[in-house]
Amino acid sequence: MTFDTILPYLPLLNVVIIPVVGWLLRVFKQGLVSKEDLGVHTNRLTALERRTDLIDRDLKHLPNQSDLSRLKEAIAALSGDSKAQTQQLRAVSTSLSRIEDYLLKAGK
Repeated sequence: MTFDTILPYLPLLNVVIIPVVGWLLRVFKQGLVSKEDLGVHTNRLTALERRTDLIDRDLKHLPNQSDLSRLKEAIAALSGDSKAQTQQLRAVSTSLSRIEDYLLKAGK
């Protein structure tokens, strides 16, 4: 391949190929991130990481499913105890009413 075989294609190179390569380089350069933009995004990412760490730390202290089920069982047990105490108080109230009636009738 000699220079004479390439010489007829030089105008095509100047008119088509060089502008296309320039356009591709410009598009590629626009797709790159500047240092300022990278710094801004890095700062935002760092802030989000801090917030995520705080949320993770707070979530560790919250009750999990087993804690909630134990709490549910304890509340059910308290409810049962409360019903039993209510029945006992009714029985005591009934007995007290009978004793009071007896004492009131005996006093006459």
